[in-house]
Amino acid sequence: MKRRHLIVALTGWIALFGVLLEAHRPGASARAASMRPSVAGSGACAADIAPAGGDGTVNVTDLLELLATWGACTECPDASEPNDACVDATPLPTVYSASTACESDEVQWTSSTLSAGELDLYVFTATENDATCSCCDQFCLDEDYLIEVTLAVPVTATGSLVFKIGSACTTSTVGAVEVAPGGSSTLSIWLDGDCTGMPNSYTRHVLVAGADGTVSSCEPYTLTYAMTPGCE
Repeated sequence: MKRRHLIVALTGWIALFGVLLEAHRPGASARAASMRPSVAGSGACAADIAPAGGDGTVNVTDLLELLATWGACTECPDASEPNDACVDATPLPTVYSASTACESDEVQWTSSTLSAGELDLYVFTATENDATCSCCDQFCLDEDYLIEVTLAVPVTATGSLVFKIGSACTTSTVGAVEVAPGGSSTLSIWLDGDCTGMPNSYTRHVLVAGADGTVSSCEPYTLTYAMTPGCE
């Protein structure tokens, strides 16, 4: 019976080390690290994790490091970083006034992890692509657009996140709306447009940060933004 248990244990260790080796195939670690965040309980980002950032070789040291940090919040490389300065703001997909086969009036963006003290800045374009007019005046020349941005915070975040939307980029959190772990909140703004034949297009900036410098999140938060024609 003891021999059977020993064989099972060894098999498990070999399988785990095999996962490390598979993840370290040329290009595999880089793709995995840039495409998905680390979640509590999932272990390290890539196979070659020791020492600090990897030494180019997968060996038993990496296995021991993986076991030692299992269940911890490990920060994986974020493809959108750095985006804590206005010049480095992450460009998000364009949202449109009407959904078509290739264009959408609502876009959802899932972030990577948020480190303590980190600031995430985004920029997106909202563009009119429909041929109708809401006719907000008697001459049917005026039309407005409602832009809604929603932040959903993972329940595992260590504290509240804050976010704001504006016509210009800013790194200040003054006036930002606070969202508690597990909650969501929506910011709404009306933009003035017209029905003169030229497509209306707007650029808006979004800031996301921890409510204070100690807040972090192993799991990603979600930004959803939409564009709706109408009259304010």
